[in-house]
Amino acid sequence: MYKYQYVSEEEVQFPYIESGRGFNSMPRPFTEITHDEWFRQTHMWAFQYYDYKQIMNKQDLVEMFGTDSGYAEAYMEYGISSAFVEVVKRYGNETIVKYFRVGCKHDWELIDSNSISYKQRCKKCGTIREVPTGR
Repeated sequence: MYKYQYVSEEEVQFPYIESGRGFNSMPRPFTEITHDEWFRQTHMWAFQYYDYKQIMNKQDLVEMFGTDSGYAEAYMEYGISSAFVEVVKRYGNETIVKYFRVGCKHDWELIDSNSISYKQRCKKCGTIREVPTGR
């Protein structure tokens, strides 16, 4: 069973995401991915945090959609090592849906293991995650 509660941005720090960009901005760095990639990643495990942002930052809109017209809604899922975003852009009668990976595309190396879990560190950003072995 899950319990949802509000957590401020200051309480949640992810080394793979630039912080302090504000409610109306897309977290950085972000890279567009396909719907299949987004679906596979967001349905593999439960995420730690969920967020909603109304993206109105003109520079972010241009980078994501090639135009600064309208606004976008970002539905974000944050995990220990990754964040994935579904962005819905609305302008008049037009609706566009795109998917993004936020943060580092990790290159994991094994740093420790035992009979119940193993620990990995990203060679690029230093994020550490512990993964159960499934035994």
